[in-house]
Amino acid sequence: TLRSAHRGVERQRIWLGAAFPGDTVGNFGSALDLLAQRATYLYSEGNRYWYDTQPSVTRTVADYADGLREKPEEVWAEIVRRLRDTESRHRGGFAAVSVAPDSAEIQDGEEVRLVILHPSQTYSKGSSDSTAMTFATDAFEHRGTAHRTNRNLLVLLAPDVKRMDELAESTRSYLAWKWVEDRQEELNLSPQQFKQVTSNVLRNHDDVTARIAQTYHWVLLPEQPDAARPSKIAVEK
Repeated sequence: TLRSAHRGVERQRIWLGAAFPGDTVGNFGSALDLLAQRATYLYSEGNRYWYDTQPSVTRTVADYADGLREKPEEVWAEIVRRLRDTESRHRGGFAAVSVAPDSAEIQDGEEVRLVILHPSQTYSKGSSDSTAMTFATDAFEHRGTAHRTNRNLLVLLAPDVKRMDELAESTRSYLAWKWVEDRQEELNLSPQQFKQVTSNVLRNHDDVTARIAQTYHWVLLPEQPDAARPSKIAVEK
């Protein structure tokens, strides 16, 4: 079907040709998705798959994404950029929103402020020494080198450590596909390849957006039920 208008074989036909009675059909879908990510000459569009004689861009994307594991700051920068793009439109009932600040940048005013922590400052359930708790302890007590007065007016939103791993993986994929898309002429992409790249950029863009909302779900608050005792940090999900 390589030269026809409708290339490839439909996913259902692949399953039908591979499965035996009693097999778990869902496993074939996972295997096919993994093959599509790793195979050099396999193409896909919608629910159709085919091999071509020209290498796909999948391997290029996989190699670039793997290289980003050594550059976490680029992944964090993309997440922070997206958070800042939405902070003014989704402020809710907060007077202000700060994204990935250091303690000196968090105002000590008399209005309730939401602070969204940097992607590197994650929280692990039940952990008292996570990077998010370390930052929260300092932010509630100080503004830079000065003592903080209105600590009870701060609400910190922290990312979950396990979910952050998934978000980072998704962000690496998005950045890799976007890198290829921006180099269409340099990589000499065919119309079919560019269509594949554009489709994956959009899909991964939406996936990163969804995972950000799933990752940032720990709320850290100062709490002092007994005025005679020091305040502590309460964590809510």
